[in-house]
Amino acid sequence: MKRAYFFILFCIFICILAGCASVPSDGVYNEKKQSEKKLRYDDWKYMGFGQQIPQWVEAAVEGKTPLVKKSFPEKEAAEFFVASAAGMNIDQAEESLAEIEVPEDFELLDTFWVRLAASNDGKPYIAVAVYSK
Repeated sequence: MKRAYFFILFCIFICILAGCASVPSDGVYNEKKQSEKKLRYDDWKYMGFGQQIPQWVEAAVEGKTPLVKKSFPEKEAAEFFVASAAGMNIDQAEESLAEIEVPEDFELLDTFWVRLAASNDGKPYIAVAVYSK
């Protein structure tokens, strides 16, 4: 009986020793470092479904209509009108966008909204609409 008891204790000691040997002695673990690059937008339409921000949205937010035009190759010869509005939330931004007067004969191509990661004016949401003629 004593022999079996010491054999079991010896096995437990070996298991503990083997467990300690598999852990680094300094206790430092390599963690994945997060990217220090901050995103310009931290939320956007259909983000929850895995959709990326279309190229034309950034150009439209910055007011670069020629770059928006390149994003719609099927309407390359068309005339474009880009409207954008800001708001404290998505609804307010889209309501402000709806109030903008669109010139005659322009039809809506696409709409999108983004949330700026760093907004100083208290209106982080921007709704954008692209129209063509």
